[in-house]
Amino acid sequence: MPRSKGRTLLASSASALLSVVVLSLTLRLDRVDLRFPLNYLADANIFLLRAKAIAEGHWIWWNPRIGMPFGADFHDFPMNITLDSSLLWLLSRFTSSPPLMVNLEWIIAIAVTAALAAYALLRLDFSLTIAASCGAIFALLPYVYFRATHHLHCLYYAIPLVALAAIDLLRGKWTSIRSVPLYAWIGCVVAGLSYAYTAFFAVFVLAAAGLLGFLKFRNLRAPLLAAALAAAVGVTVLVDLSPALLFWARNGVNASMAFKSPAETELYGLKIRYLVTPVPDHPIQLFRAAEARLATTKYPQFPNENETGRLGTLGSIGFLSLLVFAARMLVKGGAGASACELVGSCSGLTLLCILFATVAGFNDFFSAFISPEIRCYTRIFPFIGFFSVIAAATLLRPLDRRLPPIPRILVLTAITVLAGFDQAVPSRAYDHSEAVYRRDDDFVREIETVLPPNSEVFQLPYTDFPNELPLGKLVMNDSLRPYLHSSKYRWSWPAVSGTTSGEWNRLAAALPVPEMLRAISQRGFSGIWLDQDGYNAGASPANAIAQELAAAPRQSADRRFAFFNLRGYASAAQPLAHDPVQVLFERGFYYEERGAGHVWHWSLRRGRITLINPLNAPRKLTLSMRLQTADEKPHAIRISHPAGTDHVAAGSTYTRTLDLPPLGSLALDLTCDCPPVRPQDASRVLYFFVSDVAARD
Repeated sequence: MPRSKGRTLLASSASALLSVVVLSLTLRLDRVDLRFPLNYLADANIFLLRAKAIAEGHWIWWNPRIGMPFGADFHDFPMNITLDSSLLWLLSRFTSSPPLMVNLEWIIAIAVTAALAAYALLRLDFSLTIAASCGAIFALLPYVYFRATHHLHCLYYAIPLVALAAIDLLRGKWTSIRSVPLYAWIGCVVAGLSYAYTAFFAVFVLAAAGLLGFLKFRNLRAPLLAAALAAAVGVTVLVDLSPALLFWARNGVNASMAFKSPAETELYGLKIRYLVTPVPDHPIQLFRAAEARLATTKYPQFPNENETGRLGTLGSIGFLSLLVFAARMLVKGGAGASACELVGSCSGLTLLCILFATVAGFNDFFSAFISPEIRCYTRIFPFIGFFSVIAAATLLRPLDRRLPPIPRILVLTAITVLAGFDQAVPSRAYDHSEAVYRRDDDFVREIETVLPPNSEVFQLPYTDFPNELPLGKLVMNDSLRPYLHSSKYRWSWPAVSGTTSGEWNRLAAALPVPEMLRAISQRGFSGIWLDQDGYNAGASPANAIAQELAAAPRQSADRRFAFFNLRGYASAAQPLAHDPVQVLFERGFYYEERGAGHVWHWSLRRGRITLINPLNAPRKLTLSMRLQTADEKPHAIRISHPAGTDHVAAGSTYTRTLDLPPLGSLALDLTCDCPPVRPQDASRVLYFFVSDVAARD
């Protein structure tokens, strides 16, 4: 093996091994049973859901065991984490345990991040020992503990390659497209197949390198090369998202997913204060006191995910050295040796990252004028972390000159271990929820002896997904817990808001108890799972359901969950001849509004109305509704349905006779080419509205 390849393999392997060892020491993984989830709250359950779906043979776009009665379609909720999902699929070849799959993916991704960071540091002419040490330190930044399996999509293994490409571009290492090394293209593809935020910030950092390169060299070579690499990221993202993009082209945009606003960048933006703040529960009392003092100052805006962007002591030293270097260059000017050139490149890129991502930074303009979909600008942190670790690594270079090999290895290993403990936040990475997980598992296994396999279970209370506003004492995604333990049943949650399942579940859950029971029984549900924590005191429908069914529910050991068997009720209940057709406003339609005796829904340019027949008999019905555009001008609205297409003038009432199959559905797609109107609050874009809808036999 050539010496350069041998050094790369040795440094990367040592860094990966070192990162796993330090992670094991800080989290005491020798005492952890990885068959239980490290995190069993909030967004962590989303990734347990994905692991379970993959283990059951499904992929990220569709799951037939949730979102009942029609299944869960996730085209409106693409997370763009194909590489992460592929690793889960690979792990599913060896284990069917979702917690073990998720935990192993997190650990493996940390090791891969360390290996790639060590590779990048070697290419920047650091020694093998410094590369291995600082690669592990970068992989174990506090960010990885804060995110853990809560936000598995925030893994940052793509960052070292993209950041290295930006640095080399800014240093003028390449003269043409042909001279761009393979690692740069691989890094761009990996970023494009990772989380959307990773791809977005990769494009920004490459663009920043192109801009600084233009200012430095006074030619277009750097911007053109940056544009080519950014295009590689963009094309990969488009290919990766193509199933969702094609779905939106055919069906229109889901208005329920437009829940982000430009103002949220002020909430989730990067905060410099947190970059140099010690982690919570630091092992050194002085650092703990400093963190506690900052935590009690009650700065405006409550702490949220921007507190995850902490560099640790070594990273903070590197970050401050970048700022000092930038200030020195402004005062003295000029360029220095290769090391100064490297630090200067990192300094420039770091400053642009901060100016773009910080609260009230240039990100406000992007969110206001281009798109608010990227709102959590703290997630640029791994790039800042990598540049800061590089700066810290340059401060360790004297060790290479002054220490013999063995002492140098021992000293840098000790620095890595100390930095690991300095950066570790075990309380955020591991919530010790094994007892709760076992209790849920026991109860789900108990109720799965009640109904036949593949029985459908309706879950209460109803909450939206993914923009969930938890009710009562619920935590986000608590309603996923029964599915995570289930091997036999199919569940109503989660169903993406604005889809047929999501809107049908919303409608059914809002009915009075007798009507709700009849509606869900007609649709094929055989059980009800009720979470008492989703209701305020005295508001739970558990007693009303028990009274209507004339049967007490089974309850979990902590009496939080109640399960009702509907089989006897479903067989005895007789459908009413006048059971109304269920009218669902999907896709482009916003929430229901009422006033002056009218009921209406605003819509984007395209909206869908779905009619559901609850009876096991065909029906002929007459549908009527009034249509009006936002600008109140006489535009035509196109209505497509199975029998053809109608064109209706805005401001008129539309009437059509339609045939509904037994227990079937019929969709009408409404399209208006009228101009949009944005209200003063800028929270929505409005094209037209539908009011006073009536469907009569």
